[in-house]
Parts: sequence; C-alpha cells; structure tokens
Amino acid sequence: MLGLGLSTPSEDEIRFAIAGTLTHPDPDVRNAAVRCSRLELWPAYPEFARSCLAGMIAFAQLEKQESNERHGAHRDFLDPTYKEKEAAVEENFRGLRSELRSAMASGELADRLGLSAISLDEWSVFHLAPVVHMFPEDKELFDWEPLLLAIMDAVLTAEEEDERRKRDWGTRLFGLKRVVADCAAYFSMKNDMDTARRLCEPFCARMDTCPDYVADFVEQLILNAEHATDPGHFWKVWHVFADPALDPQRLASKHMWFREEKLIRSLLLGTIQWKNDVREWKVLSGSPDHMADACAKACHAAVGFEATMRLLYSVGSFYLPDAFGWLANALPSLDPGKVFSEKNNRFILESLLQRDVHMHSMEIRQKARLQGSVLALLDVLVDFGSSAAFQLRERIIRPPRPT
Repeated sequence: MLGLGLSTPSEDEIRFAIAGTLTHPDPDVRNAAVRCSRLELWPAYPEFARSCLAGMIAFAQLEKQESNERHGAHRDFLDPTYKEKEAAVEENFRGLRSELRSAMASGELADRLGLSAISLDEWSVFHLAPVVHMFPEDKELFDWEPLLLAIMDAVLTAEEEDERRKRDWGTRLFGLKRVVADCAAYFSMKNDMDTARRLCEPFCARMDTCPDYVADFVEQLILNAEHATDPGHFWKVWHVFADPALDPQRLASKHMWFREEKLIRSLLLGTIQWKNDVREWKVLSGSPDHMADACAKACHAAVGFEATMRLLYSVGSFYLPDAFGWLANALPSLDPGKVFSEKNNRFILESLLQRDVHMHSMEIRQKARLQGSVLALLDVLVDFGSSAAFQLRERIIRPPRPT
C-alpha cells in the first residue's frame, strides 16, 4: 500500500490493488502476487479469489486482443494516421483493463469460470501461466481440474502441431509448457489415483507425437514424487507411462529418435541431475522392484542400457553387484560398437566396475553367475582398450595370494 500512497486503505482499495498486481505487466510482480494469493487469498476469501482467477483468464484474452489490434494498427507504416490509430488502441484497452480490475475487485466475476476449451490463438500465452499457478490445492475451494485439462489440451495440441511441422514455439510457449507440466505433476501426486490418471492421460496419449514434452512431464512427476499421498502412489502413476514406453517389443521394433530416447531416460531417472554425493533416493530404495524390472527390460535397447548405467552410478547403486547381471544379459542384443563408441558410456561402466568389483570382490568370486556377468562386461571394455578393465579381470580370474 505504501507505493499507492495510502495510509489507511479501505477494503475496496486493497482488493483493487490485489487485482492490479495479479494483472501487472511486469511478470515478477505478477508471479509474486500469484504466489501470495494462492497461499493466503483462497483460504480467507474464496469468492474474491475465484473472481480474481476469472479476471486473470479474461485479462489473458484481453491482452491477446490488444496484441492483434496493435499489429493491425502497424500494418501500414505509410499511413500517416497509424500513430493516432495505435494511440487509440492503447487508450481503449487501458480503459478495458481498468474496468476488468474493478470487476475482479468487486467479486462479480466469481461465477464466470465455466471454460471447457482454451485456444492459444485467442489467449495470451504469457498471461495463461499465472492462471495455472493460481489454482488452490483444495479442490473444494475451486475445482481446477476442467480448466487445467482445457489448458493442457491447448498446449499439447500446439506441441503436436510443432512436431508435425518441425517448428519450435521457443520462449513463446516454453514458460506455459513448463508451468502446466509442473502443476499437473504436482496435482497428480497430491490427489487420488483417479484424478492422477485423468491428468496423465492427455500426456500418455501423445507419447508418440510429442515425446519430448511427455519426457519433461515424467521428470516433473519424479521431482514431485515426495508429495505423493502414499509411498506406492508415485509408482502407480509412473507405471501409466512406463508400461507402454518400456514394452520390450516396442523397444526392439521402434527406431527411436533423440526425443523418444529422452522419454526412456526420464522414466529410468536418467535426466535427473543428482548431486555428486547422493547414493540413495528413498522413493526408489523403499520400493526397488518397480525400477529393477523396468531396467532389466530396458537394458536390451541402447538408450535403456545407457540410462541403467547412469542409474546404478547414482541413486541405484544399492542394486549392485546383482545388477551387473542386467547389463551382461543385454549384451547379446546390443551392438557394442554403437553403445561404447561414446567415451562417456565406457567411462561410466568402467567406473561402476572399478568401484563395485573392489567393494564386492568376495561375493563376485563366490557366485559363478555373477562372476560371469562381471567378466562379460570387463571383456567388452578390454576390447575397447581399457587397461583398468584388463587389470580388474585379472584380479577376478587370479586373485592375489594372501601374504
């Protein structure tokens, strides 16, 4: 209120100020207002919050209309009256914005949230992102699901169009895509499985048409896993994507491009930037069988083999040394020249073996099958000229005599 010069503002003035910050042209101001309103406004003044949310949606549409009319005013620079036309457009929309903020403040827009469809050609992309951030956690305050699904459908449709035309919306759509994926993932974890399935289904249905964005959504699910209602809820949601994406026949028969490979990496936690000293993730170590089964299948594809090695190197290290069997069993179905032609892949496997063969040397020698798996992996590295792998193999075959 200090910025408005109001020493004792009335409630109407405060409401108008809140409406102004929620529709402020500066995104930093707008986003800060949305964060505060989501936490404080919904519990105390739900009707006013609903009116603000409806006003933010109308504001996004108003901004798009102004943008279209401004382009119309600029269309003919040789027109000597184009500056007057532009000024008239600006003045008109300044008045419309003020009227909209007054309507938001009065609460009269609270019942105008019945949207079932959103078109990115009619709404400003930059002003739709705060709308999604404004949704409350409690669905009894506002049932955000239909509106979120409508915005999700608009974003996914635009993404499919980009994939089909091989174009990129760039920063124009990037912010909204990220907000929608984050919000849908968070609500998928915080709500029951039926709600989570409805939120995941639009992404799952487009697994083949826009895999890059689906991979981003899966990564957000993983990052929000600790918000899950119960320990098994995350894995139920994870299986919605993992079961079709990691099907052995699909992995074997489908030629995957980089964006499709990204989805496999995301499901196997390969796109998460773990800290260097992190060796455990409680969501994984608490229910290890889901990922173990998935990795054993995915290893038979080059991208799955690479992602599994990265998992074992970080938060999946507790699977070792038995997990060497997954990697060794997959070698006959892989082209070693393709997988290990990349120096990083050789480095990760060599580091895994160096770390865990020394740590579990006695167990490896005592279990014939495990020893065979480790030797098979070492042989591949030796074929690519690894002296460290050669020394490890000799250590297993001819262990040093005790002195």
